Amino acid sequence: MTTENGSIVYFDQHMRCHERVYEEVNDNEIGNVLQDMYMIGGRIYFITQNGRTSSTGTTLNGDGRFVICDAHTMKRILARDMPFYAQVASSSGVKPTLCWPQHIVAVSPEKGYIQYSTSDMESHSGIRTVNLVSGVIATTDIPDTYGVFTKTGATKARMTVSRGKVFAGRGNSVIVIDSATDRVVREHTYPDRQVKDLAKGADGKIYAVFTGEFEIDGDLGYYGNVVWKSPAMIVAFDAEGEVVSEQTLPETVKLRTGTASPNVQLCASFRQPWLYFIGKSDFSATEAMRYNYETGQVDWDYITADIDGNHEGGSLIYGYMGVHPTTEQLWVGKSSYTNSRIHLYDVSRSDAVEYGSYYQKKASPAGVDFAYRFTEEWINR
Repeated sequence: MTTENGSIVYFDQHMRCHERVYEEVNDNEIGNVLQDMYMIGGRIYFITQNGRTSSTGTTLNGDGRFVICDAHTMKRILARDMPFYAQVASSSGVKPTLCWPQHIVAVSPEKGYIQYSTSDMESHSGIRTVNLVSGVIATTDIPDTYGVFTKTGATKARMTVSRGKVFAGRGNSVIVIDSATDRVVREHTYPDRQVKDLAKGADGKIYAVFTGEFEIDGDLGYYGNVVWKSPAMIVAFDAEGEVVSEQTLPETVKLRTGTASPNVQLCASFRQPWLYFIGKSDFSATEAMRYNYETGQVDWDYITADIDGNHEGGSLIYGYMGVHPTTEQLWVGKSSYTNSRIHLYDVSRSDAVEYGSYYQKKASPAGVDFAYRFTEEWINR
């Protein structure tokens, strides 16, 4: 994160791996700490946390925080370093604080939304609109999205676009943003919990994973040592953002709560009623579970390091997992913090089986994505 720029690894329709697809087309690297991507209107949008300079101040000369490419050729169309700031209050007063872009979605070829956290150890977070043509981000947050990180501010997790609305996590709530007005039109709050991640299921509903209710002694803290009062849960929302079900998870599912903790790397199958995510409270995890939202079936420790044939890239599950839209393969990024590997699993059976993996020269995969997630067919399901 502090010594080199990110990269994009592309797999074509013949499953050939292209490790330097961006660099070969554009004669430069993209930027430091590549966080997320979104595709719409024949273009692909990338955001990096630090842009051309690492968090330690080292100049790495990448293309910037906000980069637009042609989705068919990967040719760069626009690159901006795009620093932006939030007014953060502290004991010494209110001061402008650099923001770290973390997740992006688009609702049209002209408008997108960026979720960010502030660079002061992520004390605050929010969501802003971004002009996808000019690469200019709004100077103020969408109302009711800014606040204290992990408590009242936007959750560091993917936002989900569905039928003209944007679903996002915020502290202990799920909010729904109307893309026509950029206003929060629905808010569902679950006190004493944290929302960890959201994903759209094969049935068109939006599924949110919440921690159990918990108590803390003082501040939540970096690692989030808590006392659990109730089990974790999964809440489903319809296309209008109304709650349609609340499902309690087994007591064994205890999710990360710390202010520095990653999300739970949630992904959903495009065709089957399965959700895959990390169900443990460890800061670093080597296991992931799966959950069937139709039957309530839980497969605990479904993905583990034991089933990997090659540990060259490490065993820590890192970044978003993804399910292939036609083969149902589960793709999982793993890391040792110095190397990484992408593992492919057959999940058509009760026990997952690895049948392939790809070495990745970079250390920390942000996640796996498939182009189908950005199609109108899927967004309007």
